[in-house]
Amino acid sequence: MNDKYLVSVIMPVYNVAAYLSEALDSVVNQSYDNLEIIVIDDGSTDGSEKICDEYAEKDKRIRLIHQKNSGVSSTRNAALDAVTGDFVLFIDSDDAYDPDYVSTMLNAMTENDADMAICRFTIHTTTGVMKRTGTEELRPPIGKGLYNRVEAMQAFAANTIHAYLWNKMYRKELWNDIRFPIGMLYEDIDVMYRIINLCDRICVIDNPLYLYRKRPGSITEQKTADSIKDWLTVCERMETFVEDNIPDIYTSDHLKIMKQDRLRRMIIYYDKFIPQKGEGSGEFRKWMRKQIIELKKKVGFRNCSFVMKASYYIIWLCPWLMRLLTPLYWVFNKNKRI
Repeated sequence: MNDKYLVSVIMPVYNVAAYLSEALDSVVNQSYDNLEIIVIDDGSTDGSEKICDEYAEKDKRIRLIHQKNSGVSSTRNAALDAVTGDFVLFIDSDDAYDPDYVSTMLNAMTENDADMAICRFTIHTTTGVMKRTGTEELRPPIGKGLYNRVEAMQAFAANTIHAYLWNKMYRKELWNDIRFPIGMLYEDIDVMYRIINLCDRICVIDNPLYLYRKRPGSITEQKTADSIKDWLTVCERMETFVEDNIPDIYTSDHLKIMKQDRLRRMIIYYDKFIPQKGEGSGEFRKWMRKQIIELKKKVGFRNCSFVMKASYYIIWLCPWLMRLLTPLYWVFNKNKRI
């Protein structure tokens, strides 16, 4: 493919000095050259800002913006406002692209006249350089190669198409009127179904082109009362969207599957939150327990594992026991990711 299309790559940066060079190298060294690399430094204080300056000085394709710390949603919105390319990509500043990520995604989109392309990714639990050995965990499970709008929306509800921003390429026009909610975690879920709803065709590439770093201490690994509430809010928004589009896109079974998945995840989040201490933590656990019990009454246990079922009955009948069992549960499930 010639370089006739300009591809805009969006990278928010905040205090990731240990990983930033690897991420930036993976972008500037892409086999596809016609890139607009929009790097937004969100008020970093660990030296990340200096690394950004150094790369911007060496590569004129990088458009660097320094701003006061305001969160990832505000950062991505600022980048979207600055985009001038034909296609848009996202990358987290502690992850990395395969060298042919852009070219492969762009070829798939143009050959299929698609509005979005989705690839697989490998998961690397490391604080060092990410290396492909062929033994990494591979996500997500891949379905058919080409989806229309209705099929894609149903696949999103069934969690076959995931809400991750960074393993996808988008036509720029999809983002004309959509921005991320400010001050909220899980902002990717809140925008993804809106983006998919604008797509006539989505192509899926059965190739792991994105390297995702799973590291302790990252926002996605931390579970607090506020983060769980944000997650519940975006889930409820999506479920409302599903309810409003039955039977045009969804069936009542799609809604039930989504709520059962929410039940499963709420049990996991409850387990993860148990070690948290501080003012209000006890009241929040009681609130979560009530939410779990009420939701189970509505949707039952379909698609839940034995461990999830056992966890539910402990939460329901003797929640104090969860404090003893949770450390053992996470020792035996330390490599599982929500």
